[in-house]
Amino acid sequence: KKVLADENEILKLFHVDYGGKTICSSIELGNGLILHDYLRGTDPNFLLSRPNDLIVDEMIKWAKSMKK
Repeated sequence: KKVLADENEILKLFHVDYGGKTICSSIELGNGLILHDYLRGTDPNFLLSRPNDLIVDEMIKWAKSMKK
């Protein structure tokens, strides 16, 4: 999901879903030059599944796609 913060910044919510349940979410703020990894939460029952790693991978892809 994307939310416009101002004309140059985008706030994006990342989610990892498993079995119909959100097991990890993160809020990112970027402007094409700088990415702020703001908040992240993970269901502790799924830490061995490494959902944080999935979010970081997708975050990097998103940041590269924003590059001006």
